Amino acid sequence: MRNITQLLCQIHHPNLVSLIGFCYDENEMILVYEYMDNVTLLDRVCNANMDLLQWKLRLKICIGVARGLHYLHTGVKQGIVNRRVKEGDYTNEMRPKIMKHDLDYFGPEHYVKHAVTEKSDVYSFGVVLFKVLCSKKAIDVNLQGGLGDLARWAVECIRDETLFDMIDPYLLGKIAPKCLMKFVEIALSCIRPPRYE
Repeated sequence: MRNITQLLCQIHHPNLVSLIGFCYDENEMILVYEYMDNVTLLDRVCNANMDLLQWKLRLKICIGVARGLHYLHTGVKQGIVNRRVKEGDYTNEMRPKIMKHDLDYFGPEHYVKHAVTEKSDVYSFGVVLFKVLCSKKAIDVNLQGGLGDLARWAVECIRDETLFDMIDPYLLGKIAPKCLMKFVEIALSCIRPPRYE
């Protein structure tokens, strides 16, 4: 565990929350990360009491998250699976930052193979894309049809050609059609279940 923590301390990227240091105290590990505000991206896309984010800024945040994941998967010598990509982290300057090595929801392969892989991160990223577009949580019992699962609900909306019903009403008419189609295509490709061997 100490070796992994030392590795994480050496990883620096503008779109990753930096692990500043760590120590062991009486068999307990203490991790010190850079300071992050307690406001999440989801707060900024669906909290009526806050200024909602414009589409271009939402895209910028999604691109930053993708860059952070790409760096973890390919820019680090051993490659790191993040194990959690969520909507929670970004700086005051709206530069998205993701935590390294944490837990949240997993892709389908976790439940089939009981393994967490780069595909898990890609799946979680796809869920984040749908959160940004729909302004909904990953698990929401209020989703139409009682599905509760944002990814499944989004797939059904697209299949049933009710895409515009799932888009955040604040964004309707503010996204160029080609941009919307490409965004949805990318999100779908991320959450598409892999074929298991």
